[in-house]
Amino acid sequence: CAKLTAPTAECVSRTLHIGCIDDSQENAGLFAKIDGELPVFVIDASIIALLPESADAVREKRLFTREASQLNSFTYTDAEWTLRFEIGDSGGWQLVDPPVDDTDQLAVSTYIAILKQLEAQSFPSPAVATVPRSALEFNFAGGLPTTEIALGGPVPGSDPAEIYAWQDNGTLITLPAQVWPLLKGEPFKFRNRNLFDFELREATVVSLFFEGVQYRFEREGNRWRVTEPAGLQFESQDDARAILEAMRDVKAVAVVAPRGGNEVHGLGTPLVDAGVW
Repeated sequence: CAKLTAPTAECVSRTLHIGCIDDSQENAGLFAKIDGELPVFVIDASIIALLPESADAVREKRLFTREASQLNSFTYTDAEWTLRFEIGDSGGWQLVDPPVDDTDQLAVSTYIAILKQLEAQSFPSPAVATVPRSALEFNFAGGLPTTEIALGGPVPGSDPAEIYAWQDNGTLITLPAQVWPLLKGEPFKFRNRNLFDFELREATVVSLFFEGVQYRFEREGNRWRVTEPAGLQFESQDDARAILEAMRDVKAVAVVAPRGGNEVHGLGTPLVDAGVW
C-alpha cells in the first residue's frame, strides 16, 4: 500500500511498510512492519487520509510564503502603474509612489492578506510559454532577502478559469482567475474614499450650500442650532445628527481625469458645496 522512510533521532533512516487491511477485526486497521524487524502489527487505518495522493500534494502551495509581519516595503508594477508602499514613521502603510496623503490602511492590509491566503491550484510545466502581466517585489526587515511574486495571463482552456502566477520561490503555478481584479493595482484602490473624514463628536460647524441656499449649523455644548438662514431651526437634534452622518458616509467611487477645467464637470457652479469643522 505504501512505504514511509524517515530519519530517527539518531539520524538513522527507518522505513515503515504499510500493507493491506486487517478485516479480521470490527475496527479494521492496516498491517504494518518496520523494515529489518520481524513483528507485523496493525495500525489505525486513518493514516491513509494523511498520505499524499501525488507528488504535488506535498509541494508548497502558498503564493506568498514569507511572514507579512516582516514586510517593510513592497512595490507593485504593471503596464499602467508602479506603486510603492512603505511603513511610515507612525507604523502604518504609506503609498509613497505616487505620493498620497490619505493611504487607506485597511485596503493595504486586506491586499496583503489576500496574497497570504492564495494557494496554487496546480503546478504546470515550467516550459509553458507565458509572461507576467504584473509583479510584486517585497522587502523585509532584518536584512532578509528580497522576494518577488508575478501574475501572468489566462490558462488556455481552463474550466473554471485560471491564470498563471509565480510563487515567491520562483515556482510556476495557477490561481483562480477571479483573483486578478483583486490583485490589480491602481492608486485609487489604496486611498481613503471618505470625502469627509471626521468624528461626529468633534464637529462644531457645518456649512452647506444647496440649490442656491446657504445653510450653516453650529454646535453649542451638546446641541446644534441653525445660524443660517435666519428663522430656521431643527425640529429635533436627530435631524442634525442625520445630516452629519450623511456627510461622513459620502465616499468616492472613482477618480476622473480632469478635462477642460471645473466647468466641464459642473464644478464651477456646484449643485452642493459642503464643509465640516
